[in-house]
Amino acid sequence: GRSKVQAEEEIRKYADHVIVRPSWIYGPRDKGSFPRVIKALRENRFRFLGSGENPLNIIHASDVARGAILAATTPAAKGRAYHLCSRGEITPKKLVDMFCERLDLPKVRRHVPPKLAWSVAFASEVAFGLLRRPQPPRITRRALYVIGRPTQFSIARAEEELGWLPEVPIEEGLRETLDWYLEWEAATSGTAAATANTA
Repeated sequence: GRSKVQAEEEIRKYADHVIVRPSWIYGPRDKGSFPRVIKALRENRFRFLGSGENPLNIIHASDVARGAILAATTPAAKGRAYHLCSRGEITPKKLVDMFCERLDLPKVRRHVPPKLAWSVAFASEVAFGLLRRPQPPRITRRALYVIGRPTQFSIARAEEELGWLPEVPIEEGLRETLDWYLEWEAATSGTAAATANTA
């Protein structure tokens, strides 16, 4: 987060600039955030932070791409900054319920108090840092911040000045993303099995 703020400060030194601020991006070929959620669900490790009813601003990659193109090609956008995100119409609970339904997993019922989760994440980060682990721990404060805070950024400026609105409904985009992931997972596990058999 700090690096993004610093990057914007540098960019603002140039007159001919435009800034786009996408929220949590998802879509096919996501091998980072959603696979971690899927792994936690399959291993029965997922817990909602607090009630799980806080609004989330997630956005499909194609909507971000379209917004970036509009920002780059609209003369009035020069020197402006735009949020590219959904309207906050989905919550972690709704999102995870959709994951569970598509993956044929039982719904998550367990919750953890935010303060406890934050303490565990901090301790995990310290431990991993001391041990010089190359990968982050399963729970990080950044992940808790992203999924646990209420995010309802305004997209009014992008709508008014760029004519941009999200076009991919979250339910449709999530189905597309999970379908892609399951196909990719099956293909890569098949490749790994074939490699192991020939070794």
